[in-house]
Amino acid sequence: MNITQKTLFVLILILCMVGYRYPLRFDVTHNQYNTLSKANRSLLAKIDKPLSLQLFTPDQKISLAVTHTLSLFQQENPGIQQIVHAPILPPEQKRRLKLRSAHNLVITYENRVKAVDVDITQWNENVFGNLIQQVLHDTEKWIVFLSNHGEQTLEEKDSHQSLSLLSHELRNKGLKVTTLNLAEAGFIPDNTQLVVIADNQTPLLPQETAQIVAYLQRGGNFLWLASPHSNTDLTEISTILGVEWPKGIIVDEKSHDLGTPNAAVSIITQYPNHPITQALNTLTVFPWSRSLHYTQATDLGWQISPLLVTNASTHLEGHKDSQHGPFTIGIALAKNTQRIVVVGNSHFLSNANLLNYGNLCLATNIFNWLNEADRLLNIPPKATMDALFTQSAFTKGMIQYVFPYGFPFIYLLIAFALSRIRQRKFRSP
Repeated sequence: MNITQKTLFVLILILCMVGYRYPLRFDVTHNQYNTLSKANRSLLAKIDKPLSLQLFTPDQKISLAVTHTLSLFQQENPGIQQIVHAPILPPEQKRRLKLRSAHNLVITYENRVKAVDVDITQWNENVFGNLIQQVLHDTEKWIVFLSNHGEQTLEEKDSHQSLSLLSHELRNKGLKVTTLNLAEAGFIPDNTQLVVIADNQTPLLPQETAQIVAYLQRGGNFLWLASPHSNTDLTEISTILGVEWPKGIIVDEKSHDLGTPNAAVSIITQYPNHPITQALNTLTVFPWSRSLHYTQATDLGWQISPLLVTNASTHLEGHKDSQHGPFTIGIALAKNTQRIVVVGNSHFLSNANLLNYGNLCLATNIFNWLNEADRLLNIPPKATMDALFTQSAFTKGMIQYVFPYGFPFIYLLIAFALSRIRQRKFRSP
């Protein structure tokens, strides 16, 4: 070994030692799969107490996959403590935690416990971020959607106008969601955190209205969604909130010129400084909206914040010259600890529109604010764009046969040919 080779060997050795001591990582995936998203970094910044994780699985592949994801979170927040257990949970403990598989993750935060079965085919950073939000949300309070008046349903998964996707997203975040037939129940349960009226088509019975009025007078949180065809003849509720519902559909020709499928679809791009919208930096879409007036709300002691306001070029259908925008279609009301949101649109939360632009982020913020979970505001979901690798038959054949068998065989042929050539050279005089 000459001096140049020795020097090169020493340099390589030094580089290896430096690389081992100070490792560098580069994430070249399209969706930054190996980098924690901004949303989850924001979530971890709001966790100020230790959060412990216990993984129970006999499968080494699952253990490595989960550990990789958890390491991304631990880099941002050292307060996350991880313990990996090789054996499975005892059967009695699994029954108590309502677990079914042999692969379980138990999260503990402030004496609150969340236990889930780990599905490796669905596991990613977004899933774990949702689990953290669930343990932060852990409460016995419920979101109650009023039913039996033609409201948008929570269960019809195949319906474009259903709220089933919204319900699924809220439950993924740890919120408890149910429906209430108030005429049948006769009362609003004490463990109700939020009452929602979503586009009722028929009037409420007097007894139902009285129950909601009493709920509001007790300081209950409330979300009222009313489309242009909703039945808004709820005089007592409107009077308490100080809102009025003018008739008419808002027409947004400017948004239609930008490419919306119908002039009745409004696009909102600017938002006021309110906890629900202050960090919203993308447009939201509202098909078939109606305006609302709230001039009387101030006199009733409400703190009013307009949330959603259309552009100045909008007008009411059939009144282009006399009734033009901007129109307020969403407001937030607050009084003491009571929180209320009123929106002249319910379609933006439907299955057909929830995933359009920033609608899901807006919806999540509305429900978090109404549930008084301010530390979970402005944590949007992260779509996973490159978690699956789809192979063609040709690519699969190359990986399965050509690379492990074909190339080594070719190398052997080349080596054999070279050896034969050298043998002939040595034999030649």
